[in-house]
Amino acid sequence: MDRKLIDRVIEHLELVDIYLNDGSVERDKNFDLGAGAGNTQQQSKLSVTADILSDDSGEDEVFLLRALVTAGVRFVARVEDKESSTVEHEEDNAGGAPVLAEIEATFCALYRYKEEFSDDELNEFLSFNAIHNVWPFWREHALRVAAEAKLPRPHIPLMKPKK
Repeated sequence: MDRKLIDRVIEHLELVDIYLNDGSVERDKNFDLGAGAGNTQQQSKLSVTADILSDDSGEDEVFLLRALVTAGVRFVARVEDKESSTVEHEEDNAGGAPVLAEIEATFCALYRYKEEFSDDELNEFLSFNAIHNVWPFWREHALRVAAEAKLPRPHIPLMKPKK
């Protein structure tokens, strides 16, 4: 994380809005909360994409930075020995454990600015600040959806910058 690059962008950027762009919750029909969170393991997902738009509504040239932050959690079965497992699930994750439930959401953070930035400046900003701005919305969404879907309460840690 290059704090100087991020600070330069922050100085000239205005947060316009943050909203839920899309989201999903999926659960295996045989996933039973009674099985207990102790029999599951949580996996996390996080990615950011962005595009730059121009805002022609005023006299000055103004740019809009649209950051799409996708976050997700999923619960997979703890499988000690795959040969002895009798649970039938699709194995679509890196560890090969059956996916029992998944919550995913993409939030849009919209920023306005007049100053032009380098790709390095924008990338640093996106990898820290855009995620940091969206993180409380993601935490609330994941916890609320998990409760509504009767899923185990996901652990959504505090957002910590990568060093």
